[in-house]
Amino acid sequence: MINKQLLNRGFLFLLCLITNLTFGQIIKGQLADSKIEKVTVFLSGAQVVRSAKISVFSGKTEIRFNHITPDLDVNSVQIKSEGDVAIQSVTHEKDFLGTKPSIAEITKLENQRETIQDKMATDKSLLTVYKREEEMLIKNQLIVGQNTGLKAIDLKESIDFQRLRMTDVLAKQLELDKIIKKSEIEVLKITNQITQITGNKGEETSVIVVAVLANNPTNVNFTLSYFVVNTNWTPSYDLRVKDISKPLNMTFKANINQNSGEDWRDVKLSLSTGEPQKQGNAPVFGTWYIEPVPQVKTMKFLAPEIKHDDEVIKPQANQKYALEEVVVQGYGAVQTNYQQTSKSFDLPQLYTIKTGSKNFQVELKSLDIPATYEYYVAPKYDKDAFLTAKIVDWEKYDLMAGMMKLYFEDTYLGDSYLNVDNQDTLSVSLGRDKGVVVSRNKMTDFRKKQSLGSNKVDSRGYEIVVRNTKHQIINLTIEDQFPISKAKEIEVDNQEANDAEVNKETGIITWKLNLEPNKEKKLKYKFTVKSPKGTVLHLD
Repeated sequence: MINKQLLNRGFLFLLCLITNLTFGQIIKGQLADSKIEKVTVFLSGAQVVRSAKISVFSGKTEIRFNHITPDLDVNSVQIKSEGDVAIQSVTHEKDFLGTKPSIAEITKLENQRETIQDKMATDKSLLTVYKREEEMLIKNQLIVGQNTGLKAIDLKESIDFQRLRMTDVLAKQLELDKIIKKSEIEVLKITNQITQITGNKGEETSVIVVAVLANNPTNVNFTLSYFVVNTNWTPSYDLRVKDISKPLNMTFKANINQNSGEDWRDVKLSLSTGEPQKQGNAPVFGTWYIEPVPQVKTMKFLAPEIKHDDEVIKPQANQKYALEEVVVQGYGAVQTNYQQTSKSFDLPQLYTIKTGSKNFQVELKSLDIPATYEYYVAPKYDKDAFLTAKIVDWEKYDLMAGMMKLYFEDTYLGDSYLNVDNQDTLSVSLGRDKGVVVSRNKMTDFRKKQSLGSNKVDSRGYEIVVRNTKHQIINLTIEDQFPISKAKEIEVDNQEANDAEVNKETGIITWKLNLEPNKEKKLKYKFTVKSPKGTVLHLD
């Protein structure tokens, strides 16, 4: 008897132990809707930071962060918690069901459509009645017309009645036609809306599954971050010069391309010059082996050499339009943070950028930058003066290479490219300025051809006239050239160029002027060329 009682007690103890162990291993599930709080956009890719506040049970809880882009880099997922819990594991799953459509919403739309369809059926029946009445009135007109026994006054009353009734019937038909067409449009809209809702249920999304362990029920703040590709930003600029006596204005902008697979709604935005996708390890040299390569005889055909003059400007300087400013709204001051190998711009305003957005533009800052303005003229080839703005110490303005729009004196000049590679002084071409008038004419009194034994002597002279029609003093560089002989029998002599520097090797003549407003300057240069008679030279 005692053994039986002991056996029963042992069985009950074992049963309780198994029960406790079993229920202790139950994992509670918890769905978590997180919100995107901050996005850092890099030159290639972006880091997304989400947050969520979740009530966690005691024991082990499996939290599923759903509705996340399927385009994330799984290896970049990080999770942080603020609370008395321990994170045990983080895994990634794909969800092909997506968001299920709301049954209540679909039912509401279907009821609206049914109500409109019922009214539309009533209107169509009423329209049929009026059409039957129209047919009856037409037949009645034929009967009245054939009945010659009616008195004139009775005939008139019958015709007046039919005319008034026919007018009313046709007006009713027209009114019902409009009502029915409007109802058909409403039914089509509701049908399309239902189709759109029910058609979204097959979209792929990601789910981040986080297993946590807590001693007691508690509220925990989670921060989830991950990296997405197919997203980037590029710098661009608006450069404006209204007056060459004042600093230039440069507006620094960012063009964001957002293809992360999820919308960013009211997020803090940061733009970084870093490129996290590039490897951060320095290259390591291996052994460089060389060995002889078997020679193969080949026949080469050389293409003709094509010479290109150096282009002075890249903008479409011939196109001029009245200035229509594209206003890009900026909010507050942008905070610039410097890291060891990159810098970032923290924008103060919250932004909403939908996935698929291209060239979403935000303004980073607008700067008034001191610059020196110089004009350049080569009247032998082009009579126009080209304006260049030069910026020193440009590094302190955090400028990056990028496209820029050029505006000079409220005129759009075109697009150019800001190149900041390995330059102490940043030069920006602002195109042609018609306010500087230049002419180059032959000096007829110095144009001669003389014989000297077996040789001939050609004399040439040119006068360059520069006029400043602007209201400010200008710095101007003018260049022309003396010919350079490659043959011993041809000599270039008697070179004269007033107030100019001459490069003996290239023959380039350079004048540097400061020209007052509404003033002009005349520059002259002369030379002679001695060559054997019969030699043809191009001296003009």
